[in-house]
Amino acid sequence: MIDPSALVTASFSDFPRAADGGPAAGIVLLDVRDDEEYARDHLDRALHLPVARVADRLDEVPPGTVWVHCERGSRAERAGAVLAAAGREVVVVRENIRAGRASGLV
Repeated sequence: MIDPSALVTASFSDFPRAADGGPAAGIVLLDVRDDEEYARDHLDRALHLPVARVADRLDEVPPGTVWVHCERGSRAERAGAVLAAAGREVVVVRENIRAGRASGLV
C-alpha cells in the first residue's frame, strides 16, 4: 500500500480547468464522500465513488490524472493511496467542497 502522506496534494485553486470551467482534458475529479454527503451537495462534474468502494470499482474511474476530494482530506488520502497502488496518477485535494465552489468549480 502507498503511504497516503507521500501523495501529491493541491488545492482546488490549482485544479486544471478547460475553457468551460470543467476539468481539463485528462483530469478526473473524484468525490469520495459518502452517498448522503454527495446527495446534499457536490461539484457538478465530479465522479462520485465513496471511499469504501474505490478498491472494488477502480475500472469505473476514467483514464487520466485523478484529483480526489472529500470533506477534510483523510478519505481522499485513503482513496488516493488505493488509486496510486493501482498505478494511477493522483492528486489529493485537502479542501472541502465549499472551497471547490469558491474557486469556481460548480
